[in-house]
Amino acid sequence: GSRKPLRRVKVPGNIFPLIPLTALPPPTLAVSLPPVGLSCFAYLLLSEGLCASYLPAVVRGNYLLQISINHTTALLQRPEKLVILKGLSLLETLIGRVCPFSLPSHLLDDKQYLSQAELLTNLMVTCPHKTVRRQSVPLLLGLVKCFSEAGRYRMYQGLLRSTGHAGVLELLIHSIKNEIDQALKVGKESLFVGSNPVLFLDRVMSISSDMDLMKESNRVMAILNFLRYLLIRDTPQDNQVRPWPSLLVPSATPCSPPRLVSGPQW
Repeated sequence: GSRKPLRRVKVPGNIFPLIPLTALPPPTLAVSLPPVGLSCFAYLLLSEGLCASYLPAVVRGNYLLQISINHTTALLQRPEKLVILKGLSLLETLIGRVCPFSLPSHLLDDKQYLSQAELLTNLMVTCPHKTVRRQSVPLLLGLVKCFSEAGRYRMYQGLLRSTGHAGVLELLIHSIKNEIDQALKVGKESLFVGSNPVLFLDRVMSISSDMDLMKESNRVMAILNFLRYLLIRDTPQDNQVRPWPSLLVPSATPCSPPRLVSGPQW
């Protein structure tokens, strides 16, 4: 008759008898493992190449990013520098396997992607370690670059709403300027051409009279450079980004003439 499968098990006396596999208790399927431990394991597999020859090589980069985004989140949320660096290295590996502009915008319905971008901006602003802050900048831009045009537009919208740091806003405004420049060069219909970019930049471009210009100097200079680019690149005759109607509407700004204060008559 058919023979039952056998498994070698260790017993006292260094004897290894073979017993039927059916005699062993069934394995437990639901195993609770620490998220950080699983994330470090993913780092060893993907970033360090541990046992890479045993992994299937047919997994697409897009799918790998989707199933591993929670691992990078778990690492980047930790306070330890070495753990954060592992998360940044894992995210860099995952982004490097994704073709630029290939992720559809509907993936952003899953809040993990925007949360990941917000984690990176938080590290750029609050992390005391310079290495972490510097590595976070290209990863933020690389993560945004993974998405299609509609996805990048949604990502910029979310980041502009969630951050108020002048340096991060400067980086985002500069990136949006590059998106507009590329769209104008291509000359086709784009979310970054028309009134769309001016509308969602309206909040960060507003300058109030009580603003601390020293603290917000990065954002103010980025705004001025962005407006200067638009006015030079997009003439009133073309007006593809449509900044001119907004500029022609008079409004009270800190650049208005100083108010006259009544004083003693001499």
